Amino acid sequence: MERDRNPALDAAEKLAGSDALASLMARLPPDEKLRRQAEEDPARLLREHGLELPPELVIRFTRRTEVKVTRPTPDWTPFTIRLTNCRTYWVSDEPGEPPREQTVCFGFELGPNPVPGGPIG
Repeated sequence: MERDRNPALDAAEKLAGSDALASLMARLPPDEKLRRQAEEDPARLLREHGLELPPELVIRFTRRTEVKVTRPTPDWTPFTIRLTNCRTYWVSDEPGEPPREQTVCFGFELGPNPVPGGPIG
């Protein structure tokens, strides 16, 4: 039996998969003015780049926080799995229900996990 489709999820998937959004996201990191505009009025920024935010969606751009690199812990492993091409959305399962944050990753990388701090560790 096919699951009932969620219009907000369908709209989010369509927006996330658009070439126009991917192009805009690639331009954000090096462009301070564009990042500020994204934080202040994301819907307007999307419109200016040819994207219409569906009424059932809300988008918010936030600054990335730095991750502190420390020495390996006892549970350290010699490899790492990195999720890539991730998108974070705010979704509600039912109309009127408070939204919750949902992250979807469309790819991953598997590779060596170098010891933080160089070859000596």
